[in-house]
Amino acid sequence: MEKIIPVHEPLPDEREAHTHKAIIGGTKIYITTGLYADGRLGEVFIKADKEGAEIALLNGIAIGISVGLQHKIPLVRFTRKYKNQRIGTFGPTDDPEIPMVKSILDYVAKWLEQKYLTPLERVTW
Repeated sequence: MEKIIPVHEPLPDEREAHTHKAIIGGTKIYITTGLYADGRLGEVFIKADKEGAEIALLNGIAIGISVGLQHKIPLVRFTRKYKNQRIGTFGPTDDPEIPMVKSILDYVAKWLEQKYLTPLERVTW
């Protein structure tokens, strides 16, 4: 069996970033993404207007996604796993394209999918 050795592709020291605000079940969150020079997603941060175990868990998941992306794991692998997950805060959102979610993690996965995956990637993985 062939051994796969992950290759780390560090982000540039200075990079473009996007910050997205959403309200989920009354909780305000901010998703910030960092991009490679060619526009590929390279890191994800999640912040909220409250603190606690749920937000700490989300920060850990975001770090894991970022490390995976920097080791060339496709974003679709993460979005498929995290969509529809039930963890803590859930309910209606202020986003007309994603009106109801099962958790903040569910929202983040759906938003990343819409923002960074092509329609073909969304249906073929």
